[in-house]
Amino acid sequence: MASCTTPQKITRFSDFNEGQWESQVYLKEKAKRQSLFFSMNIQSQKNKFFRFDMQTPLGDPAGSFLVNERELKFLNVMQRQYFEGRANEQSMQKLFQIPLSPQAVYAFKFDDVLDPTWECYEKTPPYTRCKNKRSHVELVWKSRQGSDRLIYILHSKASVKLKLKSFSPKLDLKSSPLEIKVPASFKKIKI
Repeated sequence: MASCTTPQKITRFSDFNEGQWESQVYLKEKAKRQSLFFSMNIQSQKNKFFRFDMQTPLGDPAGSFLVNERELKFLNVMQRQYFEGRANEQSMQKLFQIPLSPQAVYAFKFDDVLDPTWECYEKTPPYTRCKNKRSHVELVWKSRQGSDRLIYILHSKASVKLKLKSFSPKLDLKSSPLEIKVPASFKKIKI
């Protein structure tokens, strides 16, 4: 008789120091009246790096976004551009219209505590709604079911709907997640 094991039901990512998610993202830039939809593979080590590899709905590469402790790199395949700058709120705003710090990205992915510039309905994670007092960015967790999350990132200039799913507590390190190969023909931009 074969035995069945049920997969571990994950309710909080704060128990892990690294992870990998399959996800979907919907980005809406209000001034340009432009909306984009991507599938993403997210890899992250808590407070060390995160990487988003994006694909179009038809499966074509759309870009790679990498943030480590010091720098931010973004390869925009669709526009044949490569951006590089400091890993901070200002660089994130230049790229995505939303002033969101890398530390906040780690915190909402790993169900961790946000810094004191954030005001949350709950005193400790898991949060349901938080707003940054300085930048007016709002994070809203619409649902949490096992390892699935539906998170809204709201700002006056843009909004993001992020669906995290298929979590794995181990990184698949077949290739180096800390490197982005930039084709020579891409325009390089410092931010």
